[in-house]
Amino acid sequence: MRIFTAPAAVLATALAAPLLLGAALPAAADTRCPVHPRDQWMGVAAMAEKAAALGYTVLGVEPDDGCYEVKARDAGGNRVEVKFDPVSGAAVAIEHDD
Repeated sequence: MRIFTAPAAVLATALAAPLLLGAALPAAADTRCPVHPRDQWMGVAAMAEKAAALGYTVLGVEPDDGCYEVKARDAGGNRVEVKFDPVSGAAVAIEHDD
């Protein structure tokens, strides 16, 4: 006994694929910082202190695409680059260097 015909099976797969893939893939994170006037940014030293308070050993801080990019070592000693919102100091993205 046939439950699905070939065209029906193809149609069912085509309709179900986006639902299955959507459930399997995480939502894309927004790694951009909000646009803030430069005079509202915290200072580089304050950003370094904020990152250190979060457990990073700060190696350098520089502006990058509207964020502060902090090159650092994490608690495990691994090199990381962390992007922070320059006003709130919230971490926006973390990239682990290999």
